[in-house]
Amino acid sequence: MTQCLSCQFYHVEQPATERSIGYGRCRRRPPQFPQSKQSRFRSEFAVFPTVADTDWCGEFRPQDAESRATCESAS
Repeated sequence: MTQCLSCQFYHVEQPATERSIGYGRCRRRPPQFPQSKQSRFRSEFAVFPTVADTDWCGEFRPQDAESRATCESAS
């Protein structure tokens, strides 16, 4: 599958359950400083984008065995 869950750049934050889709952070690019829609000021902290397990993009790369083992032990 070419979904985020099986991408080498994906880091699980909340595993999927029977009631909800899991989500995590995409680490394909450096973290960004989000800007609030209610303010013209940026956040003090840079973050990686939050994505759902089932999301996808055009830069998918399959996980290698080492990446998969690291992700599974973290969850």
